[in-house]
Amino acid sequence: PGKVSAPLAGVLTEIRVKVGDIVTEGQTVAVIEAMKMQNEIKSSIDGTVKKVMCKPGERVEANMPLMEISNSLGVEE
Repeated sequence: PGKVSAPLAGVLTEIRVKVGDIVTEGQTVAVIEAMKMQNEIKSSIDGTVKKVMCKPGERVEANMPLMEISNSLGVEE
């Protein structure tokens, strides 16, 4: 599975997916605010969201895992 990690420290302001959602490579899955800038976090693989490890409003550190995405598609909910 692929992990989506925070590229920089900041505050997680938005999570745009939930467990079970199918995502595509390059899709924005979360937003982190750092230094008054909104930074979109994108998925690096096509797959299904397996786990979300943070919630909006949480402070995150660089390289901290935010979610896990399996590389299997079409998982039934």
